[in-house]
Amino acid sequence: MKPIAYCINLDDRPKNIDRIYKDWSNYLDIKRVSATTGGVNGCRLSHLKLFEELSNLDAAYFIIMEDDVYQTSHFTNSIWNEIIAFINDTNNKWDFITFDPILGVDLKNKLERYSDLFFKIDCFLSTGMIIYNRNFFKNNISILKEYPVLDTSMTHNKDFIKLTYKKLLVRQYTDKPSTVSGIINTGYYNNWWNETENILKSANQML
Repeated sequence: MKPIAYCINLDDRPKNIDRIYKDWSNYLDIKRVSATTGGVNGCRLSHLKLFEELSNLDAAYFIIMEDDVYQTSHFTNSIWNEIIAFINDTNNKWDFITFDPILGVDLKNKLERYSDLFFKIDCFLSTGMIIYNRNFFKNNISILKEYPVLDTSMTHNKDFIKLTYKKLLVRQYTDKPSTVSGIINTGYYNNWWNETENILKSANQML
């Protein structure tokens, strides 16, 4: 059985969700979630609303993705199966796993080896595809609501166990207006993901 993934999608972007179904249906049972409009706050509210809904469901983990993510050349069936086995192992302790992190941009990340598959990271940008441990939702909804952006409350929070795979598995389609700003073109994000690739490559060489 394929795991369920909840895909946040604006109502006026049907082509995006169609592409998600096409690109990801071999791996995931996609459930569309209507996004809240309104830039940075809309993004935050879309995620928080879904967090609250999922926290009441009985599942070990939840996959949330945005409607513009795609698999890199590193993404394979065998790697995906290893990840699924990892998240189903209750002996592993983690809060969430990011698949499209931006690790550079002067974030001063310190990567620590967590397992053969993952690095533990201090902070990151981008919430395109994340797997959340159910206990993370259960214990931290009130904390996440306190801050105006998810970066502050979640992706930069040192108290959470944040993992990323040893290679960049997912990126987002760029060269389009930013969903957050509505004006700025996202093409420059590629430079950030290229930087992340180099950071992960260097970290792997040091293991």
